[in-house]
Amino acid sequence: MRTSAFYYPAALLAVALTACGPDDFEYNGVPVNFDTCLGVAATETNSITSDDILQARWPWTVTDGTGETVPLHAGTFTRTSPPEARLTVKVTGCQWADLDGDGLDEVAVLVSENFGGSGTFLSLHVLDTLNGEMFGLAPAALGDRVFPYDFAVVGRVVRVGMLAHTEDDPYCCPSVETTRRFMVRDFAVVPVGDAAAGGEAQSTTPTTSRS
Repeated sequence: MRTSAFYYPAALLAVALTACGPDDFEYNGVPVNFDTCLGVAATETNSITSDDILQARWPWTVTDGTGETVPLHAGTFTRTSPPEARLTVKVTGCQWADLDGDGLDEVAVLVSENFGGSGTFLSLHVLDTLNGEMFGLAPAALGDRVFPYDFAVVGRVVRVGMLAHTEDDPYCCPSVETTRRFMVRDFAVVPVGDAAAGGEAQSTTPTTSRS
């Protein structure tokens, strides 16, 4: 089992936070990178490799309700035409760990989707295998234009720390540091509270006071 952290790309996070203006809030998160998805091979306890996730072996199902599946190459799928069907899917982080207690590793994956507009929707997925075939559990939506700065597995709990929005925030500029925790249950990724997370509650903290 691995316990490690994922951090969001520094340039992207800096651009997003700069758009809010230096006086809007102070942010002390750590910049992140995509390397958590790279270089993982098959082992006795893990049958899902980096290539399985990033190189077209995972039939990504678009989360817009259409049931469409698209192949990923280098963790990305892009379709630019026709305009009404534009789509960009990107894998942004991976964590290998035994999330269901069966002694074998599953993979928690952060994925962003854009459907041609200004929204970029982040979701948390877990990949598993059955009879040698890889499949995805029902994912958990994390939000539109949120910015994750922490992605880790502690025990069987997946932790995602991110900047999210208050009711008054424009979509460009989330201002609340939020930690969300999830577990695998009944073939789905589900949020957990105090008891399931070992006493660690879901938490939300504004980065500054806002008038």
